[in-house]
Amino acid sequence: MGRRCICKICGAELNTDTAFTGTTLKGNHYYCCSESEYLNYNSEIVSKNNVIDYVFQLCKTNNSALFKEINVWHETASWSKLENYFRDNIEYLTNVLNNKSFEKIYYKIRYLSGIVKNNIDDYKESVPDIQISASEFIPVNYKPKSKRKGFADIDV
Repeated sequence: MGRRCICKICGAELNTDTAFTGTTLKGNHYYCCSESEYLNYNSEIVSKNNVIDYVFQLCKTNNSALFKEINVWHETASWSKLENYFRDNIEYLTNVLNNKSFEKIYYKIRYLSGIVKNNIDDYKESVPDIQISASEFIPVNYKPKSKRKGFADIDV
């Protein structure tokens, strides 16, 4: 009988025997409801970190107003959508912010936030077109080998 534990992600009460176990870099254990929930949570964290990296690349500061604006963006769109938006439009955003002069960094952050808020709802994630042609499939001519016989199998 396992002991009671709490899910790190959703806060549900679990049993250590049935919960999915993960470890931190320090070696401490934490528990989640399922492996899929754990993988989704980690992919969200990676997307969030990529969004923060893109914004740091644009603004070149770590002002606290920047994090407030990022959280406002997250209320309207998912982290993966924000990450894809910044990846596709990083050149446009860089040109817009560099062509305009700002007295304070806060004004630059608010200007970037206005652009993102106005464009994120209309943004459609680009899906790569995957076309499979018949020439990519190679026919397999597999013929299983016959079973080897030993002296015990031979009738005399």
